[in-house]
Amino acid sequence: MPSSAPTFAELLAGCEHSAVHLELRDAYAPAERFDAWRRGDRIDWDDRASWWDDYLQTIADTVGRGVVIRRARVVSEPVSEYIRGALRHVGVDRGGRAGALAAPAPDN
Repeated sequence: MPSSAPTFAELLAGCEHSAVHLELRDAYAPAERFDAWRRGDRIDWDDRASWWDDYLQTIADTVGRGVVIRRARVVSEPVSEYIRGALRHVGVDRGGRAGALAAPAPDN
């Protein structure tokens, strides 16, 4: 059954002033970019065609319209390998503002 929920791009298209992107996951499905980072490969920021995608274009278009995008990530401690890699390039270079909050470990 098709979802009637708007897509991320549609939600951002409706923003006029600001948007907040709150992330709560410590990992996502395996991705080639993460696997490459684990092998020691690093993104060549000068070769935009090698890393630019539809998501990044959506963010750039939204920021280009004057919308301020803030992004926060709540992470578990100890920080996972995925999060360590993700925090190295969080989107600030594309006009986003980002931060990470450590979630305290539950008392045992």
